[in-house]
Amino acid sequence: MSRNYKFKEGALVVTSISPPNPVLKALAKGSQRHGGRFIVVGDTKSPESFRLEGCDFFSVSRQRNLDFIYASLCHERSYTRKNIGYLIAIQSRAQFIVETDDDNFPTDRFWNDRQETVSGDTVHVEGWVNAYAYFTDDFIYPRGFPLELARGTNVSSSLRATSFPRTSLIQQGLADGNPDVDAVYRMLFPLPFDFKKAAPLVLPQRSWCPFNSQNTTFFSMRFRCSTFRLSAVLE
Repeated sequence: MSRNYKFKEGALVVTSISPPNPVLKALAKGSQRHGGRFIVVGDTKSPESFRLEGCDFFSVSRQRNLDFIYASLCHERSYTRKNIGYLIAIQSRAQFIVETDDDNFPTDRFWNDRQETVSGDTVHVEGWVNAYAYFTDDFIYPRGFPLELARGTNVSSSLRATSFPRTSLIQQGLADGNPDVDAVYRMLFPLPFDFKKAAPLVLPQRSWCPFNSQNTTFFSMRFRCSTFRLSAVLE
């Protein structure tokens, strides 16, 4: 039986070159309120004077003093420095990692307990699946989705409702307002964009959909294996 993980059992990871902005302040305040660790990974453009109560900020110099070889190998001025934050969280034995961006305000549900199991509608089709299409009647697709398939994926016809829980060690939440779409979509279609509420969408093996870092939970994989790898959950 899957248990609830309190937010304080995990770690929240963000990378940013911004001074403490309203989103970072909201994330720090929420982390303090729920007892969780908030890790911000900086880069060469990050302000030297970064200070934010409730936030554990790692400047580039502090990153280089860590025990991770990767910290000195990782490119500067690169979003991949966020991986250093994951390593810090793993080293602290976090039961899960939640990641988001410094421009996505958390909703109240963002701070909810986490579970490794998800009950929802399961896709029964192999290949690419536009998971965004399940949460709206309008046209939209996630960044990284093959453009030649963006209009041809019919999610609803491939679904089977399920009520029993499936193990899902990667759970992608949606982001209203400014979801993660590519430059082509931004040039052709209007934003902001809000999704409709729906049951979770479970993608089994051999069903693929890109996922992003706006609202994603990764569970610890110690002593565990997973058949179902990704679920999209509206937060």
